[in-house]
Amino acid sequence: MTQVVSPATTRSVGRRDWRAVALGEALVIVTFAGGFFTILWIIWNQFTPAPSMSWVQLVIALGSGASRHLMSAFGVVATVQLACLIAIVTGQIVHQDGAEEAKLRSMLSLISLAAVVTIAPAVLAVVVDAAQTVEEGGLLLVAVPIYLLQLAISTAIGTFEVGDDRTLLRFAQERRDRAQAQIERLENRDSARPAHLVVVVAAAVLGSSGIAIGIASLLGGIQGKSPHVDGLIALFLVLVGTSAWVLGLVVTNAQLKLTARTMDVVSVVVLLSVIVPYYLLLVLLAVVTYWPVALPMTLIGVVLAVLTVTTIVETHRVRRNVVPKHPPAPVLGAVGLVGTHEAMRTARKEKASAQKSITKYSRSIVEGHRVRRNVVPKHLPAPVLGAVGLVGTHEAMRTARKEKVSGQKTITKYSRSIAARAEQSLPTSPTSPPSATMAPGATRKRTRRTVSRIHRVFDALFR
Repeated sequence: MTQVVSPATTRSVGRRDWRAVALGEALVIVTFAGGFFTILWIIWNQFTPAPSMSWVQLVIALGSGASRHLMSAFGVVATVQLACLIAIVTGQIVHQDGAEEAKLRSMLSLISLAAVVTIAPAVLAVVVDAAQTVEEGGLLLVAVPIYLLQLAISTAIGTFEVGDDRTLLRFAQERRDRAQAQIERLENRDSARPAHLVVVVAAAVLGSSGIAIGIASLLGGIQGKSPHVDGLIALFLVLVGTSAWVLGLVVTNAQLKLTARTMDVVSVVVLLSVIVPYYLLLVLLAVVTYWPVALPMTLIGVVLAVLTVTTIVETHRVRRNVVPKHPPAPVLGAVGLVGTHEAMRTARKEKASAQKSITKYSRSIVEGHRVRRNVVPKHLPAPVLGAVGLVGTHEAMRTARKEKVSGQKTITKYSRSIAARAEQSLPTSPTSPPSATMAPGATRKRTRRTVSRIHRVFDALFR
């Protein structure tokens, strides 16, 4: 059964600035590639302070193996991007609701971006490896243009707005209402600035590490070690690892106090799954550098594990709007206090951003309605707020003029074609015999005689 879409159900979709989209993609690609090669470099050097392989040597070694499979990867990315483009074009037919279409377009933009980002380390490794020799340098003439073209396609897909103005206006109103509910839930709870947490973490790390190093020095268990140099290096590693874990807990606390949707929970799990191994890696490096810090780092790790559980429990209570009977503990409650402060600040920013979006799309809808009804404004637009409307009017006028010129050329083309066919259907020789073109009177006479003969034949047969 064929579904017919009426013009009233179609929605006009805007475009974003391609430069902002391209800058965002470049930042994501650089971050992903840098983190990927850094983790491999640490693993391949077996976590030693003196690495045996440089970062460039690692990239070259990876590029020599990835060059054989790069074209297959390009084919997979091209297939994914083609599927995303087809789904975006047909989104208005499949989803008559603007909200559903917006969700589909957001998901397809992320899929297209992920396809390009995931092969960025392979492309970089192959480029660095191919640039070493002239024989393999010809691969650059193929790989670099293809990847740049796929980046351009991904940027073009990302420039599509996730919905029309009315759909985006409804989304902005929902964001504002959700942020207002979050502010009302958090404004009566205790909070603290991040400086409070910095003091607590620094005191815990320095105090525990100092006590452990002092005990080890008194017992004489650090012969052959320089407590002044190695101890400071290990203490720095302890401080970095603990700060990273606590920072992740603050982000987790603030995020889960606002919402606990599936995407939020997944992002929190991914964050903790990255931070905890990072802490363990720093623990290993600190113990190898100066073993007396093993005891304080173990104690700090146990405290951080307990703090992670208490953070998740607290966020669940906050979402249920359960008020605690007692004030939080000075150490274990520091993360919760700072998380509440950051959650409140995030909710206020979200509300302000949603209000700006509501104002923007409301004006866009009103302006488009006035232009379609040919309503002339009584006053000139403001210099700043009316700049978008002025530029949009200029671009619309230029597009209309181009369309008019193109339509006139098409009319002229087909008019000439029709005239040429009419000329070909006329007699070509003016000296043709009179029998070739019979007069209308002679044709009528011949028709009457033929009809009379038929009548006579019938009368003879049935008489």
